[in-house]
Amino acid sequence: MLKPNGTEVLHGLYDFVERPVVIENGDVIEALDVLGYGAALTHHLKDSDPTSPGSVFVHDMQKWFDSVWDLLATQG
Repeated sequence: MLKPNGTEVLHGLYDFVERPVVIENGDVIEALDVLGYGAALTHHLKDSDPTSPGSVFVHDMQKWFDSVWDLLATQG
């Protein structure tokens, strides 16, 4: 999760699982789901040093997020 001011990132890797899900009409489908509960989270802070690990991580995560957001916003 990126903070709106671009200074912090809370990062966690969720496990993906395939599981049956009941949809609105009652049909059961196999779906990919994420299991975030219990995921280890790491906190990263951007500081005054643009080459510090925290600053680099926050910057790179923001670039990644923006690229995914821009790509998905143009779809459909």
